[in-house]
Parts: sequence; C-alpha cells; structure tokens
Amino acid sequence: MKKPRKSFIKNLTYLCLVGVVALGLLTIVGTGGGGGDGTTTSTTEGTTTFNSSGTIGDLLTYTIDTSVSPMTYSYEIVESDFGLAGITGSGTLTKNADGTYTPSNDPKTNVILLANTLIVGGADVDVGGTETTMLFAGVPALTTNYTASEIAGTYNYINFECGEALSNNQCTEGYKSFYGTFKLETSGTWEACESGDIDDQGTNSCAGTDSGTWTDQGNGRITVTSGGATIGTAMLLPSGSGGKVIIIDLKDRPGLGAGPGILVGVKKQDIANENLGGTYHFN
Repeated sequence: MKKPRKSFIKNLTYLCLVGVVALGLLTIVGTGGGGGDGTTTSTTEGTTTFNSSGTIGDLLTYTIDTSVSPMTYSYEIVESDFGLAGITGSGTLTKNADGTYTPSNDPKTNVILLANTLIVGGADVDVGGTETTMLFAGVPALTTNYTASEIAGTYNYINFECGEALSNNQCTEGYKSFYGTFKLETSGTWEACESGDIDDQGTNSCAGTDSGTWTDQGNGRITVTSGGATIGTAMLLPSGSGGKVIIIDLKDRPGLGAGPGILVGVKKQDIANENLGGTYHFN
C-alpha cells in the first residue's frame, strides 16, 4: 500500500462523514435504534461487542466496557485482505467535552458511541509497513439470528473501496467512493443499483447493477455472495422506529475488478426537514 498522505486521511474522514450524515445515519439512530423484536444483542454487564467494518476492508470486533471508569475498549481484526487477521488492540477511552471519546492507544481518532446501538471510530494499524488510520463503523453483535423481515428492505448507500482488486496485497489504484441503492429480499436474494434508484430506474437509472444471495450466519453477520463468490459480510441494526442501518465489509473482489472497502446504508424513507436538525459528530 502506498504511504498515506494527509489528503488521503482527510478523504477517509470526509467519506465516513458522508456515509454517516448524508445518509441520515445519526438521524435514524437518534430516534432510538436498538435491536428488533426478534434479535438479542451480545451485551453483558455493561460490555457490548460490535461487529464492525473498517474503511480498508477489514472485518473486526470492537468491545467496550461501560461499567468501569474510565471505560475500556478492545478490538480484534477477524478477517483481512492485508494479512492483519488476529491483530488486537486495547486501552481506555477518555471522554471529550463534545461527547466523543479518545482511545488511549489510537489518539489521532475519536470514537462516537451510542450505547447498544452504533459505534464509529478509528484504529491505527500497520499495512505493509505503513501506519494507516482505519476508520470503522459497527453495530452490536447478536447471539440470535435476524428475522428475514429485519434484513429485507431497500437501502440508500455510500461505499468506499479500493478502485481495483489488490495487487500483491496492496491497493495500488487508490480508494474511491460510490453511491446507490441496495435491495434485500426476504427470499435471500439481493440487488444493487449504482448511482440510481433500484425501485425507480425510469427516473433514476443505474450506472451499473449486481445481484446475488445472502445467508444469515446467526451471530450478527450476514454473508453476501455474487456469482457464487463471497463479496462481503453484512451487519445490520434493525430498529423498532422503522429505520435500519446496514454496514457491509467488502472483500477483495478480483472477479469484479474491485478491491476491499466498506458500505454504509440506511433504509430508504422520506425525511422531513425538521428531522435533520441537531448536532452531528464526525471522525
């Protein structure tokens, strides 16, 4: 991987902000969030484990213990296209005046935490000998399956991924961002529409499409396949208020000419202007 420059880090920060704010993520979560009626989150005695996806395309778990002061955190990279699986980190969280938290061993980033609902943060990892700030977003891990109705829906998304498949475990083409709609059916299938509306292609046509199947792994992770190959792992925040958040850890996809990354989406719905007011935090 090329040595990151300040502009690269700024792009990561900006795109995470877009993925959280432009999609209305914090607006949806602000209505209450939390698990759906058919799911049980992995939370015990103030400790919550979040299934998370990093911007470089790695799948990780991030655990926070709110029962101690200062709060503690730990993470483990579970899957990686950069050979980072098994890497761990831990420390304490210092609360800032604006309500965000600074992790003791990753002080260049902030953690935005909505207890038992959503986490957005960052961690410094070594990628090919270069220290890289990996921003991530996650939702609580589950001990039960999602219901099909919790998974199904049409989501507006933005993704951030390596522009081409990795070359010698490096992203040589740089990272790019795309947007569109992503539709999951209760039957276990999905369709994606780049730069358009999959439900109204006559008005907003798709620049490209893809489709495949999804399978619930039963631990808060959903395997997403296309053409028989696994292209990502999805994590979902179902919400009793009707809002849903989906996060997909995108794998290196040589067959599709695309590299690893992250996709963040929220259920498509009308949002009134008065619902957009408020204070937003970003990494």
